[in-house]
Amino acid sequence: MPDVFPGPEGEPQSDRMLEMKLFHHYLTETYITLCQGRLDAHHFQVVVPRIAVSHAFLLDSLLAMSALHLAYLNTHDNRSWLEIALKYQNRACSAFTRVLAEMTPENCAPAFLCSIFIMLCATAYPC
Repeated sequence: MPDVFPGPEGEPQSDRMLEMKLFHHYLTETYITLCQGRLDAHHFQVVVPRIAVSHAFLLDSLLAMSALHLAYLNTHDNRSWLEIALKYQNRACSAFTRVLAEMTPENCAPAFLCSIFIMLCATAYPC
């Protein structure tokens, strides 16, 4: 049975549904906030998510970023989104630590991307 918790709208949500919501939000909204200047939107909307679905640590950091974006957009109910962002950020950091201990050519690009998302989340999270 999946974990169920109260979602930001007050209704129970499973982790799977929450992750789908966060991933969809990243693909349709959050990626745009990362495209500044000469950075390519296609890279953030297509390439990074394609890599993330094969590397859980990167996916967790992407989901944390998406939850932070939702917290920013929903100022009236941002506490739930901030808690969700912190949950995924903690999972990403924990897994990322293990990846760093066993760096390979296959996981160095996802690790680099994850480090960027972790830094952005740490900077964006309100103190």
